[in-house]
Amino acid sequence: MHQFEDRLGKFLLGNLLEPYADVEIGTELLPGSLKADLWVRPRGALPPDLPGASLLARLVGSRLAVIEPYSSPPDSLELAGAVAKLYLALRLTLRQQAGQGKKSFPDLCLLVLTPGQCKKPLNAVLSEQSSAIEPGVQRWDFRHPVYLIRGDLLEERRDTLVFRLLIRGGVRRRAIEEVFSEELQPYAKLLRSFDRRLRAMTPSEKALLNRDVLENIEELLQTTHEVLWEQALKKGELEGELKGKLEGKLEGKLEGKRDTLRKLVAHLAPEREEFWARRLDGAASLEALEALEQILYKELSRRRP
Repeated sequence: MHQFEDRLGKFLLGNLLEPYADVEIGTELLPGSLKADLWVRPRGALPPDLPGASLLARLVGSRLAVIEPYSSPPDSLELAGAVAKLYLALRLTLRQQAGQGKKSFPDLCLLVLTPGQCKKPLNAVLSEQSSAIEPGVQRWDFRHPVYLIRGDLLEERRDTLVFRLLIRGGVRRRAIEEVFSEELQPYAKLLRSFDRRLRAMTPSEKALLNRDVLENIEELLQTTHEVLWEQALKKGELEGELKGKLEGKLEGKLEGKRDTLRKLVAHLAPEREEFWARRLDGAASLEALEALEQILYKELSRRRP
């Protein structure tokens, strides 16, 4: 069981799908043995415009879904175990329906998420040929479809965002950058909340985790904070640049107004020119110069013959 991806996947998918599905983590499919990393039970068809996850909505539809996220490419044994979970989930669902007096045959699917090329092709495990439905997504057409999603091949589109956040490494980093550069919701809020949860873990809680999980936690914490720091710096630079441009424009207007008034002052007596030069140089705002302009016009009008 891939504990870190389970936690992150459960947190993201659970909050994202809460209005439309029940999401369980570690559902026991075989007593004392196999557990589904993520078990998604939609309460109807997932909406096609699901934020950052419309690809997920298209693949799952209204099916019950077993989702298996891997932090490193799975080997043949892990792939076989993932496929076994699909059929164990089917058996569990049939038993539950029988207990409820339901006779309909459930529709399920399996989604396997991997950061790169599997150590052994899934074709070799399933003994069937797959079809590529889009870059990074392969489908095996059984009664219950199996999807293999490769994070390194996924197109970086908005509808693949939730998958890319679950893939370790550069794929996840770019997805996090996308989230925070545009403050995409609900992901920005969820990632900040998940970050706080990780930082609140006690040493005793961390001691229960294996090395791979701890490395994953450190990677996510570091990536999130590096991205947030970079975004803060970029925002500060942009704000500074904008402020500089605005100040430059204002200073240009001030100097333009001063030059206009200096030309008018040149028509005054020399002793008055010096007086007005000091007043114009001391005016720090456009409003102050405009007020001086009114006074200067009055003085000039009095000097006319």
